[in-house]
Amino acid sequence: MSLLAELKRRHVFRIAAAYVVGAWIAIQVAATIAPLLGMPDWVPRLVVLLSILGFPIAVILAWVYDLGERGIERTAPKTSLEPTAPIAQPVSPARSASDPVTSLAVLPIDEAGSDDALADGLTEALITDLARTTQLKVISRSSVARFRRTTESPRSIAEALHVDALVTGTVRRSGDRIRISVELMEAKSERVLWADRFDRELEDVLRLQDDVARAIAREVGTYATSDAQAVATAALPRKVVPEVYLLDLRGRRMMESRAEAGFRAALGCFEQALDLDPTYGPSYLGVARAHNMLANYGLEAPRQAHARVRSAIERALTMGADEAEAQGELAQMVWQFDFNWADADRAYRQALEIAPRNARLWYWHGTMLAVGGRFDAALESLARSEELDPLSPMIPANRGWIHYFARRYDQSVATLREVLALNPELGPAHWFLGMARVAKGDLDGAIESYGAAIARTGRISRLLGYLGHAYGRAQRRDEAQALLQELRERAKDAYVPPYFLALVLAGLEDREGALNELEAAHAQGDTMLRDVFVDESFDKLRDEPRFQRLIARMHLPYDPSASAAG
Repeated sequence: MSLLAELKRRHVFRIAAAYVVGAWIAIQVAATIAPLLGMPDWVPRLVVLLSILGFPIAVILAWVYDLGERGIERTAPKTSLEPTAPIAQPVSPARSASDPVTSLAVLPIDEAGSDDALADGLTEALITDLARTTQLKVISRSSVARFRRTTESPRSIAEALHVDALVTGTVRRSGDRIRISVELMEAKSERVLWADRFDRELEDVLRLQDDVARAIAREVGTYATSDAQAVATAALPRKVVPEVYLLDLRGRRMMESRAEAGFRAALGCFEQALDLDPTYGPSYLGVARAHNMLANYGLEAPRQAHARVRSAIERALTMGADEAEAQGELAQMVWQFDFNWADADRAYRQALEIAPRNARLWYWHGTMLAVGGRFDAALESLARSEELDPLSPMIPANRGWIHYFARRYDQSVATLREVLALNPELGPAHWFLGMARVAKGDLDGAIESYGAAIARTGRISRLLGYLGHAYGRAQRRDEAQALLQELRERAKDAYVPPYFLALVLAGLEDREGALNELEAAHAQGDTMLRDVFVDESFDKLRDEPRFQRLIARMHLPYDPSASAAG
């Protein structure tokens, strides 16, 4: 960085100019007033001398300290992600018209010694706000996360993410004060289009997020038509209790683990946040999501989870949480617990009307459509999710899972092998590949895949159920029976979905036992039962009247036209 640029960054020129003006005024006043008051002739000369001597002191203080809206504070050292050019003015209409920004990625904000959760939270908030209030394609955080502290060039990052521009930034925290420095860069030319710095109390972090997103939106000139007036007239975001905000951010981060320990740790963070501030809507939403995911993995009794999710969503909406996210959690609750595909579909569509560039909503909408038997529509939703989250390994893994449900086993295996070639530690991809290999008759290969999944995610009940099913079909009955016994022993102390017991029994060709467990699953509201219509594991039961009645009670397959007519 040049000395001239550093002098500008530290506001030395501004302070020096202010000092010169002030000194000149003081000298003029002394020269005018001293004779009138009969002061000695040396008084004006003393004022001139002190003004000259004070100038280098003022310059040194300007270099060391900032004199801004917070008063006096030591100037932070320059970091690689701070603006490298003077603060830019909004780009001219001519540049926007000739070379518009239509897509961007917010790269992980560097915490510069602050809490990682704070930096992650600000990154996610900017992505959400820009996706909500502009017409830009904004890449989801899970795809940009791998570029934290990257050495790759901006151009190569933009090519990987298929975007026109990048947003980078640094956040610093000092007590309950935070500062974020942000810049917007054109990816092709690697030219900084705009840069600025924002300072707030941590309790005003929601306003800070809003201000940064608005500034970027103004710069690229792409407010969504329906949101422009709302953005202009929106009330200022509420203040937050700093500890509550940080607990909520840590909870969200832990949710990304896709493991029981992470879900439960996240739930603890959200509950601690609500103990400190029972009016904080986002943490109610976090509670709903944690219970939804625990139930989704078969780790929490459905009746208990259902009541907790519903209560948390109601409180979240009352306390002003994100409406689109709340509708998404409501939709997941409705199809997981109630098997009400039509209402879930409507809730997802309502959420996507509010937030059409939310990759997570498209992902879960596609999942719901897949288990309801609408495979092509599910793949379309997944494609929309992947457009917004192009580097997420779970999206192509889910596509392989949907091909399995659609009985496109070769496509399923090929897709999942591609995913695992790039992401060998992705446990769900090994599990999905095991399912497809069972269906293709490659039972030894399936057992190997399930073993790889267990090595990465632990001996969760879901994987034991599928592994037991594969053992049964491979005529390794003793091993299948051992897993069945392990699940039954586990059920004495913790919830184990009957669906997983049914999987093992179906593999052992115990039709009566498998049907009994499936009916028990329905009676208990077992969320795992949602897969029963499309899961190849139960194909040998489909001619059974009891199985057919079960499918009818679950309103499967999902037919949107029949639901609309009804």
